Amino acid sequence: MTVVALSRRHEPAALLVEVAHHLLPHWEVSVEVTPAGTLLCAGSDIHRADRWLAVGQPLDDPWGADPLARPLSDALEDVDRFGPGAIVLSPGPVLLLDTLTGHAHRSLSGLVGFGPHPDDLQLSSTLGQSSPPPRAQIIEDSSPAFSVEGLMAEIEAHTPTVGDPIDLGAFTAHPWPNPEAEPFLRDAVYGLGGGHAIFRPHDRSDILTDPHRYGRVRDLALPELQYRCRLLGRWLLAPMFERPVLDQVGFAVAETQ
Repeated sequence: MTVVALSRRHEPAALLVEVAHHLLPHWEVSVEVTPAGTLLCAGSDIHRADRWLAVGQPLDDPWGADPLARPLSDALEDVDRFGPGAIVLSPGPVLLLDTLTGHAHRSLSGLVGFGPHPDDLQLSSTLGQSSPPPRAQIIEDSSPAFSVEGLMAEIEAHTPTVGDPIDLGAFTAHPWPNPEAEPFLRDAVYGLGGGHAIFRPHDRSDILTDPHRYGRVRDLALPELQYRCRLLGRWLLAPMFERPVLDQVGFAVAETQ
């Protein structure tokens, strides 16, 4: 699990005090001053290279059928070649922070959360968030060729056979539980090989046909489910929120400054 905080007005000691209640006792914490402000990093799954800071677990397959992990260094090589938009299109739970400008970019799955601090103190983490990311937009698809039934069939064709559901309500806890995650704690997350889990709720069609619920589940429920999975040593995948799906149901961008 990981917390990355960036502030333009806090000195290192003050930033540490500000976000201390988000941190777990056993985490290693580093604080430094960057051109974008004071940067605090805590936890694991962090990679730093020059101006870029990457958090999370990029994957080779956006559908979760073969969840082969890629090192974060590979994701940063993509950023060097194609720019920060490469993270937005990256499968898996990934977040990129530009330590020169303070801009943060995350993969469209929403599995790494923004928040909960507003204004010039931003917190990006696998702990989740208390409010949707700033300037997030969901644009409904107007294509006459699109159908939820067709999309559901495509999801079923790509995603793998899964095992038993993981009861995330019984085995794990979250320091700031969000009501959006409650319906998915017991029968929506299933075990997957390679230290992964997969988000496969029963009411997928209801989520995909309601843009507002789609946004709430992605931005509020998924980061909490990811946190609970990380407590079990698993990375959560969400194929229905990954790039091939978003090509059909709409397009979303989340960026902080």
